[in-house]
Amino acid sequence: MSSPTPYHDFLRKCKRLGIAVREGKGSHKVLSKVVEGETVIYPVPVHNNRVKPCYIARVIRTFGLTKKEWDSK
Repeated sequence: MSSPTPYHDFLRKCKRLGIAVREGKGSHKVLSKVVEGETVIYPVPVHNNRVKPCYIARVIRTFGLTKKEWDSK
């Protein structure tokens, strides 16, 4: 199992991929991006300034990215 990613690394990758990040409720951040003409929104919990691998995988799927795109940023 992979270890959680530091939030600042996660945030940097999101910004480079054109994903907007804003504060949500509590420890959640809300990600959004226009995909195929529609705004896609996905909340991600950030605990202890880390993002779990399962949420990163879900972000990749939700925003129609490939693992290669995510890893290259």
